[in-house]
Amino acid sequence: MSFTLSDLKKIKSNQGGLEKLSAAMNTKSYQNEDDGFFKLERDKVGNGSAVIRFLPKTDADELPMVSIYEHAFKGPTGRWYIEKSLTTLGKPDPISEDNRRLWATKNEADQATARAHKRQQKWISNILVISNPANPELEGKVMPYKFGKSIYDMIVEATKEDPLDEDKKAFNPFCPFSGADFKLRIRQDDKFASYDKSGFKPPAAMEGGDEEKILEVMNSMQPLNQYIAPEKFKSYEALQSKFNSVMGLDEPVSHSKTIDDIPVAPPSVGKTVSAPAVKVNAPEIKASEQKVSMDSDDDIESYFKSLA
Repeated sequence: MSFTLSDLKKIKSNQGGLEKLSAAMNTKSYQNEDDGFFKLERDKVGNGSAVIRFLPKTDADELPMVSIYEHAFKGPTGRWYIEKSLTTLGKPDPISEDNRRLWATKNEADQATARAHKRQQKWISNILVISNPANPELEGKVMPYKFGKSIYDMIVEATKEDPLDEDKKAFNPFCPFSGADFKLRIRQDDKFASYDKSGFKPPAAMEGGDEEKILEVMNSMQPLNQYIAPEKFKSYEALQSKFNSVMGLDEPVSHSKTIDDIPVAPPSVGKTVSAPAVKVNAPEIKASEQKVSMDSDDDIESYFKSLA
């Protein structure tokens, strides 16, 4: 993949394809490869800041971002289930299927568990790190960045006109010419990370409009479709095995199994041995351990590990 000055002129002439981007983001349902991803570091009280620039799509991608679904929750064993969901690929996923089963029982406790196990949607985009006080060596680098719904909503909002505010003009946040730098701000709000202080600066050309520098940045981007390639997902069977392990169901007792199917050790001479009782207890899951904020865009694995 290589961008040329001719490509830049096309991008510049149609304002980065704002009309096409806006239509796609309002009609398309988007679809933990975390190594190498940009992560906003936080101080001891949970605050952090950086300035980034969302970059345009590569030749290999349909849009300048892709999305995936993930499940992240703690089981009664104390272990965490943090995996990409096969529903990203439009395939059956064992956790989604179990959630449907739990919800269908109409039991309050079962439905609470289903809510705790629900999938979360994340988006991935290429970004240019402009300012990063906590980690200055990353400044000037092009990196993939995974973010959640609150930042996604800010991107969508930027592509829309506001009829009540004549000063607000729609723009394409991913365009190197008509886009804008993004102030990334994180603060600790109770247990969860909040990005409500984040937002776009006024639109301005990236790298001061220097086309040679812009080309260098764009040619450093990596295709985003690699993150939703089928080979990056575990199989249904592997996910089911992981789920069973996390929930303490490694050797589940089948409902069709009778007492005669349970192996009993040979009795010692002169002793009477009663058949063992078969009892299956549903795992208890504390709601306080399972609550996950859909607006929490911070690195979810790091957050869960900190709770653990």
